[in-house]
Amino acid sequence: FRCRVWHLHERLEEYVSEETCQAEIRSFEERGQLVPAIGRRLVGDHDHDIEIICGLRRLFVARYLNKPLTVDLRQMTDAEGFQAMDVENRQRKEVSPYERGLCYARWLRSEHLQSQEDLARSLKISPSQVSKLLKLARLPSVIVNAFGNAAEIREGWGGDVFDALAAEIPQLAATV
Repeated sequence: FRCRVWHLHERLEEYVSEETCQAEIRSFEERGQLVPAIGRRLVGDHDHDIEIICGLRRLFVARYLNKPLTVDLRQMTDAEGFQAMDVENRQRKEVSPYERGLCYARWLRSEHLQSQEDLARSLKISPSQVSKLLKLARLPSVIVNAFGNAAEIREGWGGDVFDALAAEIPQLAATV
């Protein structure tokens, strides 16, 4: 398990647990790991050999069951990693709109993408979709913490909450 998870991954790690991965744990126990994680080799990291781009849940399950993890090793840039992770996670257990918003905000801060438009173009989604998800990432922690699980925040009403707050707190609207 000399793997680390890519710092630009989508999922909220605090919500990857035995409870949330029950179906994957049962599947892994019954059939083994059917789909490899996607990763890349690390150079110069004394604690890790592999960086997992796609497969945080698979890594959790393998560690939980103390089983080897199969990883499809690829040479890929961060931009290629964004695309691979977005495509793969849309096909698996749904990444919540809140998680996607946080991830998109991290990607933009990473300076691998120049703008929201670049992000939208690279993921083949509309710029307005990117903007809506980024609003969720800007929700104040007091609002996010009011939920038992931040991953339950949904795009429609989460955006409405943001808009209502932004109407009362103008500087919040300036952050989007």
